[in-house]
Amino acid sequence: MKILFLLTASLFALPLYAQHTSGTISYEEKLTIDLKGQDIPESMRAFVPKEQKSVKVLYFNADQSLYENGKAGKDEGSEEFEQDGMKIRMERSRPDEKIFVDFKSREKLAQRDLMGRMFLVKETVSPEKWKFTNRQKNILGMPCQEAYRMDEKDSVTAWYTTAIPVSGGPKDFAGLPGMILEVNVGDNVSIKATRIDHTEDVAKKIKAPTKGKAVTEAEYNKLSEEKIKELQKEFGGKGNVIIKSTTIRN
Repeated sequence: MKILFLLTASLFALPLYAQHTSGTISYEEKLTIDLKGQDIPESMRAFVPKEQKSVKVLYFNADQSLYENGKAGKDEGSEEFEQDGMKIRMERSRPDEKIFVDFKSREKLAQRDLMGRMFLVKETVSPEKWKFTNRQKNILGMPCQEAYRMDEKDSVTAWYTTAIPVSGGPKDFAGLPGMILEVNVGDNVSIKATRIDHTEDVAKKIKAPTKGKAVTEAEYNKLSEEKIKELQKEFGGKGNVIIKSTTIRN
């Protein structure tokens, strides 16, 4: 009887989490802007924000997900200031980008904005080579485990929870045995869940995007590289930061 009592007590001591396969997750994307090595005039550096934040929303169920813009944050929009008698407006706008993923067919359709031109990029979700650690932590009250991999030149660290047994996540990150609630890419990009709403009524929200010219992933990457080189040549820059400003004279 004593052994049975101890076993029962141990089972009740374990935390119990209800598993959800549909709902809405809000994320905050933060980009830290490093101007080291960037070809930017000193007079402009003081006006470039050190970081930029945006709000995103992931609608998901067991079969599909859609990642898109949420409500605008305080770091988005436009800002005007004066310098040397001139009014300068800096725009921090959010392109109407969306990422739709079908978990069963392993297909992804991304609506991407390339310097004002919209494209529909069809991609196949390839299995990622994640490696697992023993590190754990709680995010929004949910137990999460750590995984990591190398993405081109940067290391990617992800925190996922099996309490949401859906192999999805923010942006292009997926392929883990649970929903990804936090991602850190190198030292410059972080994506963190800020709110989770469990609901079964999200199917009407999960629709494949339709805006833009249909292209393959290879075609889009080629167009993107050509456009960046064109802008760098036009503005004489060699870095990855391109500032587009509008100057309004009185």
